[in-house]
Formats: sequence, structure tokens, C-alpha cells
Amino acid sequence: MIRLFSLAAALILAPTLALADLVAENPWVRLPPPVATEAAGYLMLTNKGDAPVKIVAASSDICQSVEFHNMMMHGNMMHMMQVKELNLAPNGKVEFGTGGMHIMFNGLKAPLKAGQKVSLTLVDADGKKSSFTLIVKDAREGTPAAAPAGGHEQHRQHH
Repeated sequence: MIRLFSLAAALILAPTLALADLVAENPWVRLPPPVATEAAGYLMLTNKGDAPVKIVAASSDICQSVEFHNMMMHGNMMHMMQVKELNLAPNGKVEFGTGGMHIMFNGLKAPLKAGQKVSLTLVDADGKKSSFTLIVKDAREGTPAAAPAGGHEQHRQHH
């Protein structure tokens, strides 16, 4: 009985103890038009750990592929450039926000709806996966970034 209880306690505590180190604040996806084949996602990703983290891949169940993009000015033209990997130093942050770095959900499998939950899985250079949930928001209904971050924090889960 004690052994069973210890195992149960270890399983319950494991996600907390093994929490890696990535935390996503204010995770959301902009509601695209119903005919869109892509959507943009935003969040503040923070490495709360003591070791650097290199994100090398991402995926989601709502689309065929996920990429990181950055908006950059070249001359008088704004260009979107793919970012192949993200490097987060200990306590480092990467902000995915409107008009700058963002997460592209390419090849949407179905139209998105406001309030829908979207999964995002990040894979680091060691093959560890971190899963987050983003909420689809209609940006015309107010500024999602103005929402309090407290209730929107998602911690990394090991797979």
C-alpha cells in the first residue's frame, strides 16, 4: 500500500518536478478568415531553467506544419523570414508578438473558431517535447495582449 501510494505521489508530482523550464505567457492565435490556410500565433516564451534551450521544431494538431517567422524591413519592404531555431539562454525570453516574431500554423486542416483551444508542441535539440495550449481569439474584439497573464500561463509538459 505504501509502495502504491509512493508511486501515485511520484506520478502526480512528476509533471511539477520535471517541469522543464519553458513557460508560455498569454498564448493565443489570431482568428483568421474562414477560407485562410494559415494562422499566426503569439506568446511570450521564457526559459526558467539553469541551462540553455534550443528549440528546433514545432507541430500542432490543427495544421500540416508549424514554423517560426520574423518580420524584417529590407529597404522599404517588410519581409517575413523563417527562423529555423530558437535559442533561449537561462532566464531568456522570446516574444512572439504582432508585427514581429510569430508562430505560423501552415496548412490548416479546418477553419478555426474563436475560443478554440490549439495545441503547440515544441521540440528541443535533445528531442524533449514541450506542449502548450493557445486560445483562438478574434483580435477585432479587443487586444488579447491586454489580458492578464496570470490565468494564461502554461508550463512545459514532458512527453
